[in-house]
Amino acid sequence: MTRALSAFLASGLAAAAWAQEAPEAGPGAPVTAETLMRLDAVELEKLYSAADPGPIPDGAAAGVANSNPGTGWGSFTSGFFGTLWQGKVFDRANGTLTNRTSVGTTGSAKVYMGTSRLDGKPAIIIDYAKSDNLLARGVRDEGRQGAPGLYLGIAYIKFPPLVGSLKKWLYFGLDFSAKP
Repeated sequence: MTRALSAFLASGLAAAAWAQEAPEAGPGAPVTAETLMRLDAVELEKLYSAADPGPIPDGAAAGVANSNPGTGWGSFTSGFFGTLWQGKVFDRANGTLTNRTSVGTTGSAKVYMGTSRLDGKPAIIIDYAKSDNLLARGVRDEGRQGAPGLYLGIAYIKFPPLVGSLKKWLYFGLDFSAKP
């Protein structure tokens, strides 16, 4: 367990504690979506469970995704996802979002407050069930705010595709302070 995560969990503080000490970056360094994706899945889920959902975001966020965080394979998956997916654009007023990809925006979704599949606590739900992208219809994301403008999320995918049950697929970070 990293020193930052240990300090976070021992402090009993909620989401604002993410900004106090950056995982893998050293004390006082800012926490970013990239530094979060260097943690392993267990550490990410502890941070996620300790955070509150925060407000539903509005606007564009740069994104980083990783299906195997904290592992050597994770560096590859993060790079792979980075060539395809660059982040999300939220429209809070309409409760929707789209994904920014290397080919433009796609994968519309409904955004609302709901219950996390991970721990049963409140989370921001990103529901692709009625997406304009048929492949995205089998995906459900959820997220929580860790610090102002920084969100940690978990994506679930139906397996077998579109008809199966939701399985944890990957973790993602959204950074609204980064220029998308």
